[in-house]
Amino acid sequence: MAIRSLARSSLESPVVKYNSLLAGNAAYDPSQLELIQSSTLSGTATAVTFANLGDYASLYKHLQLRIVVRNSGNTGTGGLLARFNGVDSASYNYHVVRGVGASPGQGGDLSQTFLVCGWVPHGNSNGGAFSYNIIDILDWSSNSKNKVSRSFTGNQGYDSRVGMISATWFNTAPITQIALLAEGGNSYATGSHFALYGIRSQ
Repeated sequence: MAIRSLARSSLESPVVKYNSLLAGNAAYDPSQLELIQSSTLSGTATAVTFANLGDYASLYKHLQLRIVVRNSGNTGTGGLLARFNGVDSASYNYHVVRGVGASPGQGGDLSQTFLVCGWVPHGNSNGGAFSYNIIDILDWSSNSKNKVSRSFTGNQGYDSRVGMISATWFNTAPITQIALLAEGGNSYATGSHFALYGIRSQ
């Protein structure tokens, strides 16, 4: 095997020096994420709606929902459901990868009348624990793309689960309204918090 010699100059040159810990990378600007609307429930509600979103189309490329929630029912873990623009036709698909306790799993469904974007534990879960859901809605104001969402969701409630959900609304219309629905005739419990953020273009 040949033995190669490395000169010190070959290891040191060229040396790129930076005056910042960013090392030439673009800085993260927290101001690109801005709160649009938020609501904390003072009573129960079967739905929470963010409306008039067309007013923000020129400002934000993507939307993000941050939701801390439980329902007022007494059994099971329900879905956190959404509809866009009031459309309840079978135009929503979703796929989920999840861990429930120590058990992994996956699932999904096609041609639904709602979009699944998270989970909601019932009111008696671990003393009334809430779930935490972060949902990105990409290119929401485009008039040429079907709408896609991605969610990270988890709870320490009825079955202590964590998961990621991808979903599609097969409609190219810009989103002007987001309705968040409690599954199975339940209501969102008092103290549930819903916040909508806009993400500005780079």
